[in-house]
Amino acid sequence: MGKPAVGRTEATIYCCFLLLCGVVYHFVSDGAYSGLVTLASAMHCMAFALLYVAIARRRVVTGVSLASLQMAAAAYVMRLTVTIFFSAYRPADSTGNHVYQLMDVAGLGALVLVLTGLPRSDFEKDTAVAWLVGVGVVMGAATYAQLSWRWYVNLLWMAALWVDTLSMLPQVRLTAKMQVAHGYAAHYVACATLARLVGSVFWISVYDEFSYEVSWNYPGYSACFAFLVQVVLGSDFLVRYL
Repeated sequence: MGKPAVGRTEATIYCCFLLLCGVVYHFVSDGAYSGLVTLASAMHCMAFALLYVAIARRRVVTGVSLASLQMAAAAYVMRLTVTIFFSAYRPADSTGNHVYQLMDVAGLGALVLVLTGLPRSDFEKDTAVAWLVGVGVVMGAATYAQLSWRWYVNLLWMAALWVDTLSMLPQVRLTAKMQVAHGYAAHYVACATLARLVGSVFWISVYDEFSYEVSWNYPGYSACFAFLVQVVLGSDFLVRYL
């Protein structure tokens, strides 16, 4: 495993991220707690940008799961369908009006660049995407909340959460199978793990909100479980890069 290094391009991305955070915090955000969701989205966007830089420079994606990336793209599409057109699952502060959605759009754009930048044959194909996405949708249908009066909005958001959680399994399985973690993707892994941790802190702390119009808060417990799985899997994956 190669040690991760911070090149000029990576340093530029980190600086732009910090500058963007400062601008948004001082001029857009109300400083509300829900701004953590927007911060997590921005960190995830940076993670895919760093991955794109890494594979574009080396023209190799050994050890990167195509299934994980495709499922992450599916989760983005489902979540954006909710947050662009409906307000129920947006951050409550001012960043929920446009910035949060822009971060997710930028993250999806960076992910598409990763998926289209190299031939699919270069990626490690290790898991059936359709099967895992289907499981995520079923989990979402079984555990969605009632934060919106439109049932399909609630279903899409919860399904996006579960698909995003399950998207980590192919990558963790691939890394364990190869028994090596490639250092060139360490920046991506670190940022993605921290993004999930930040998002989890917010959603787990407000899990009571999911109890709206349900007698037992199974949506809240389901969301907490999904976020905890993300943190555990992400931490396990990150340790392999240390």
